[in-house]
Amino acid sequence: MIHGSPTAALMLALTISLSPAFAAATYHDSLVAGDKALAASSVDDALGAYSAALDHATSDGERALALAKQGYVLAYLKHDYAAARTAVDEGLAMKDLAPVARVTLLQVVAHCQMNADKDFAAAAVTLEEALGLEGVDWAKPGLTLALGDCQRETGAMDKALATYAEILAMPQADAGTKAGSLLCSGFIHQYDRHDAAKARECYEKAVALRPGLKAEVDGHLGRLP
Repeated sequence: MIHGSPTAALMLALTISLSPAFAAATYHDSLVAGDKALAASSVDDALGAYSAALDHATSDGERALALAKQGYVLAYLKHDYAAARTAVDEGLAMKDLAPVARVTLLQVVAHCQMNADKDFAAAAVTLEEALGLEGVDWAKPGLTLALGDCQRETGAMDKALATYAEILAMPQADAGTKAGSLLCSGFIHQYDRHDAAKARECYEKAVALRPGLKAEVDGHLGRLP
């Protein structure tokens, strides 16, 4: 079982109703507006902008990217897994997908498999497919963290530890993702290996990278002998 595991993730998006500002936008302008709205935590506005982008799309590739962003917000922020799957299934059926669209679509599929289906073996297969794509190095830290979670959930602890360790060597991995990998490694050492010393070492490194984890880590440390 995942003990408070952070899952890496990109913050992307969709909505049903459009504001007049979005109605006149171009495809590119709509995507930019959606990204800005999402960065400002205006989820519904972001969804509206991505929906507008879908309306303005002139190719399968453009439609697939807009659908990928829709699926992300539906799955990660709205937790509407059925709607997210509808969006990503449509996107994956399209031809000539750019790497950013395909990797995002696959990430949404894996997230739904993990959180809606609790099918971690299937999610691992999906994540490995995503990790095998070219031109998606920016997405690999988050995908790898999720893969480690899947391996941990299926009892493949040695694989999970190796996967989490990969993140620490990734130059594109940010401090938060590295901290997540250390936190999850600590869970394995504490709850599966019963190695208090290694668990503490992982937790200390995780907090050093991401101080906001201290309260959670303190809770786990309180359960150590």
